[in-house]
Amino acid sequence: MGSRRQRELLSFISRLLNNSHTHPHPHTVLDCDGDTPLHDAVSGENLAMVELLLANRADLAITNSLGHNCLHHAAMMGNPT
Repeated sequence: MGSRRQRELLSFISRLLNNSHTHPHPHTVLDCDGDTPLHDAVSGENLAMVELLLANRADLAITNSLGHNCLHHAAMMGNPT
């Protein structure tokens, strides 16, 4: 199921989603580039994380500091998923 880093990230996001009382919208957290976990999941081709985030209503329209949303990331990488 992918690299160790991907598994650890999936576990971390799962824990955040399960503890929504501490952060009600963990899928909207931005990193230093303005990427959300969904941006990172798409860029890393981590389908399990993409599915988990979408099942928890991750916003496809959030753009990063370059104005790209996760669909832009998928298209730039030639990733059909």
